[in-house]
Amino acid sequence: MFTFGREEVIPDMFRLIIKTIDKGLNGNLKNFIYYLDRHIGLDEDEHTPLALKMIKELCGNNKLKWEEATNAAKHSMNARIQLWDGILSQIKLNH
Repeated sequence: MFTFGREEVIPDMFRLIIKTIDKGLNGNLKNFIYYLDRHIGLDEDEHTPLALKMIKELCGNNKLKWEEATNAAKHSMNARIQLWDGILSQIKLNH
């Protein structure tokens, strides 16, 4: 989950946040935008390659381990989707 559900998706997620914030606030949050930009760089340049290396070392050439890792990642992603869909539903109910 860490590798496929976090390190692979965070950079794109933060880019969308930065774009939205920057557009809406006309550059008033330069330090925060710098922080997000730096976070993206760390994820892409350091965290993602290390996470991929970790999963490759753990699974190696073992097809069963890769299947288990893939299934665990899918299960975790589905749980995360259900969590955020539930949060969105509650927000819509309360507004």
